[in-house]
Amino acid sequence: MAETRIILADDHPIFRDGLRRLVLRALPGSIVTEADNFSRVVDLANQDAPGLFVLDLHFPGFALEKSIYALRRDYPASSILVVSMDDEDETIERVMAQGADGFVSKAANPATIGDAIASVLEGDIVVVDAKAAAASHIDTDGSDIAQLSPRQRQILRQLVLGHSNKEIARELGISPFTVRVHVSALLKLLGVKSRSAAVAAAKDFGF
Repeated sequence: MAETRIILADDHPIFRDGLRRLVLRALPGSIVTEADNFSRVVDLANQDAPGLFVLDLHFPGFALEKSIYALRRDYPASSILVVSMDDEDETIERVMAQGADGFVSKAANPATIGDAIASVLEGDIVVVDAKAAAASHIDTDGSDIAQLSPRQRQILRQLVLGHSNKEIARELGISPFTVRVHVSALLKLLGVKSRSAAVAAAKDFGF
């Protein structure tokens, strides 16, 4: 199997090192090269086009509309994932409109970011916005239904109806990956280990 090359760009060394570790856990055996400016990203890509670009939105030489478009045009076989604290809906829409394959808020937990990296490389479109990032940190073991957010209640109702993640995503206008993050949070909040157990608990609560 060919080794996967990944170019990781962020001008904060500490976060870049942490992200490199996440990449290597998500994609063992991959080759990660790092850049702290966009010129370096291009130089590295010209040497050997990567399977995946992992980019922050704010580092020297990078301009959202121009830079993502240029990478998509020049390296059409490479996946592009943006990982940023700038996770407003408008920003995410601009990122995806320029041809990125995914966006993940830096506020998401490490496991969620790692899953997103692997999913994008496998060809999935991934969006983890601020709300999904917050949901990824829920680790309560209790089953207090009052803790559920309005979005989680919507998804729980969809689970009770027997809908798949793709069907829920289509119904609510969100990505399947975002649904998966919310479902994982729901299982933790309800203190259960499976979707079927979550449905049973939901029915007990009158869903």
